[in-house]
Amino acid sequence: ASDAAPASDAAPAADAALAPPADAALADAPPAPLRILDIGTGSGCIALALAKRLPAADVTAWDASAAALAVAAQNAERLGLAGRVRFERKDALAAASWAVEPFDLILSNPPYIAEAERASLPASVVKYEPETALFAPGHGLLFYETFAARAPAALKAGGMLLVEIGATQGVAVTALFARTLREVALVKDYAKLDRVVTGRV
Repeated sequence: ASDAAPASDAAPAADAALAPPADAALADAPPAPLRILDIGTGSGCIALALAKRLPAADVTAWDASAAALAVAAQNAERLGLAGRVRFERKDALAAASWAVEPFDLILSNPPYIAEAERASLPASVVKYEPETALFAPGHGLLFYETFAARAPAALKAGGMLLVEIGATQGVAVTALFARTLREVALVKDYAKLDRVVTGRV
């Protein structure tokens, strides 16, 4: 998620939850070059993995944090992918950020923990993860509300929005996406917990 610490060679388990539904989306996609947007890229692991797997794809990655983007650029260099991902400092909550040429796939692992849940988090998480990577204002759904409102106009016809969610947010996020998207689906992770929501325009 946004404003993340440096990545290891392997993507965090949370980001790995995006992989199976992303594979399904890409299997149905038109011939390359695909236009892909990763929102809240943090260390860049999702965007860089897609750039590695899809050499012809046009991959863009947003983050509101200059520090996170610097880490992502360093990771791109370290992995031999410098220049393959366009890193942009953008705030997904700002309407002006969404004035873009449409994408085939938009995906995000955004902050989704409500402030009210702070006390229940393991100390190791709160201590070592940047707050902006964890907490979404209010009830934890702010980014999903923004995606439901803004992403349809930023996707090509048939394009897909794919997001990671908290394990208790499946019903709420699928309801939000159903207002503006079709073929909305809820995907469970390997622990059988609700973890990803997808939808198409």
